[in-house]
Amino acid sequence: MSEARPLGRAITATTDRRQERARLSFPQAALADARASDTFIDLTKPAASVIALQMSAPPREAFTTKGWKLIQRLGTPAKVQRWLTSLPYNWERRGGTMRSFRDVVKRNEAHCLEAAVAAAVILEQRGYPPLLLDIESVDLLDHDLFVFQKGGLWGSIGRSRDIGLHSATGLELFRSLHRHDGSH
Repeated sequence: MSEARPLGRAITATTDRRQERARLSFPQAALADARASDTFIDLTKPAASVIALQMSAPPREAFTTKGWKLIQRLGTPAKVQRWLTSLPYNWERRGGTMRSFRDVVKRNEAHCLEAAVAAAVILEQRGYPPLLLDIESVDLLDHDLFVFQKGGLWGSIGRSRDIGLHSATGLELFRSLHRHDGSH
């Protein structure tokens, strides 16, 4: 995935109300912004990230009919993983993208960060906290996952250009994120 900004690096965001500085990782900011917005310009506004992180799960009215039907159909991490695995990979042939859940549903393709955000949006409606994990690599081909806990164990959902990185995610559970991260 070729991003304009490297993943895992912190970006600084400030709130208009208190002008406090808050540190957000790029995946956190992307998730918050994708929940709150649909355009790339809005996705790059740090203040929107802070506000969106403090929000609860979006109400049904925030979704298109097609998006809400998908959320209703994909009620478990395994179902979300199967859906994401069925999507074509977004190779970003016309330049870097950071599509919202709505755009992933509309275009029916996603790269790893877009898939992680989509999984977070879907499963947030089922009570899972929207948590993203960025796995940095020395070759700058980072990998992003939605991570969740079930029965005290950790699992993940992801989409990758490498079939081996996403084939079992959403189905296996691990005692710790460290053990999970080693499986990728």
